[in-house]
Amino acid sequence: MFKFIQKGFVKELLPLYISTFFHSFYFIGPIAVLFIINKGLSLAEVGLLVSVVYLVSFLTEYPTGVFADKYGTKKSIFLSYFLFFLYVLIMMFSNNFYGFLLAYILLGLEMSFSSGASEALWYDSLKSINKQKLMKDVTGFLDATGSLGMMIAAIFGAFLYKYQQNLPFVFTLFFIVVALISFYFVKQPKNDSYDELKKIKLTFNLGFKHLFSKKALIFLFLMGITLFLFEHAWYEMKQPLLVNAGMPIEFLGILVAIGSIIGIVGGVFLPKLVHILNAKKSILFCILFQAIGFITIWSNQKWIMAIGAYSLYISHITWNYVDADLVHKYIPSKIRASTLSARQMIGSLIYIPNPWLMSWLVQIFATKIFIIFSILIIIINLVVFYFGKKYYK
Repeated sequence: MFKFIQKGFVKELLPLYISTFFHSFYFIGPIAVLFIINKGLSLAEVGLLVSVVYLVSFLTEYPTGVFADKYGTKKSIFLSYFLFFLYVLIMMFSNNFYGFLLAYILLGLEMSFSSGASEALWYDSLKSINKQKLMKDVTGFLDATGSLGMMIAAIFGAFLYKYQQNLPFVFTLFFIVVALISFYFVKQPKNDSYDELKKIKLTFNLGFKHLFSKKALIFLFLMGITLFLFEHAWYEMKQPLLVNAGMPIEFLGILVAIGSIIGIVGGVFLPKLVHILNAKKSILFCILFQAIGFITIWSNQKWIMAIGAYSLYISHITWNYVDADLVHKYIPSKIRASTLSARQMIGSLIYIPNPWLMSWLVQIFATKIFIIFSILIIIINLVVFYFGKKYYK
């Protein structure tokens, strides 16, 4: 544990750790979907809202990545915090589909402004003090910091919801403001000279072309997409599924808190595991835990389903460390945010129909279709791994 803190904690990044901690106080996390359903929306409509998030992300991801490269990753992330504040505020007062639609459009924008910029800010901050080799450890420490905040918020979020439905939103808004104040003190690192990238169009083209010019980046992208093709939809659908399976609402917060503990422990040990196993074995580890998740989730037994959810989560955070350790080696800092945003943009395009389709299948609970779908995903994972394995090093 001491070595984890020693490696992952870089004093120059202290304001970033603090803002990450408070930004993760997401009290509405365990109950957001239930809140929407209680306002009269169906599961299919919830899935449609999530699809809108991916659509907005697809349309805005790359321009926001260019914005981050041109004007600074700090400004981009600061805007994302503000948009997240508006998303929570509008969610709290929405009573129909169109109110929630506006909130989810803002959520899509928030994701776009933060996605590529966050990793770029971390990496460039480390690079500015010649500590970029610590990227995997710092990513783990930031994940653990965020998971700690999520755990605290999740424990109280469901209980606050039972007491008064708007309280989780009020608490979330307060801590977003605290995160914004903390993030103000984060320093914008200097990246490579922007002189050669005076035109936004040039930045757009450079990042997009770079993504497809490196086979390593292509296979990393394909592996990430196929690993999480279902997991993103499950994240939105698990609350009503678990409640319908007999899970008390209060336990939803505890389950999220346990997931956060897994994230904290994972932040300590998974970077080490990835280093010991190497990238190839770590990716096979991700595929294995995804398969375990598929087997257990569709049992319709609440506790077994919870185990499946944790299995998918372990797969996800393990992949984050593998990807963070590999992807930055192939991207120059002057177009890092743009290239990462291009990757996210294309991923969002692929994911657009996924939440709506999954929510519809969940609504009719077509178990046989899910089993076939799960097997196909695992096969695709293994095929992508086989052809890309020489780049996972």
